[in-house]
Amino acid sequence: MNILKISTPLCSLLRSCSVRKAHQLTRATFAQPLLNLPETKVTELDNGFKVATQSSDSGSATVGLWIDAGSRFESPETNGVGNFFEKMLLKGTKQRSEKDIAAEISN
Repeated sequence: MNILKISTPLCSLLRSCSVRKAHQLTRATFAQPLLNLPETKVTELDNGFKVATQSSDSGSATVGLWIDAGSRFESPETNGVGNFFEKMLLKGTKQRSEKDIAAEISN
């Protein structure tokens, strides 16, 4: 199911009722998950690193990395960490090009 397909009927529904009623309808409508996705299990390692996993019947895997960085999480001591990771991971470094990093991740 595509979430975007839900938005058009929802917009029509919300236009036809009051703001208070719309809030109640939205809350009731979206109390259940929009998509039939597998449960996400979050495990915290001894070092505080959190790992989120989902079971899948496919023969492939996807790996993502999220860090608490950027203006929302930065302090004077960590100012610029998000920008550093972006440059390092997406644009390469002096010793490793963007292609070198991508090849190493792929292998």
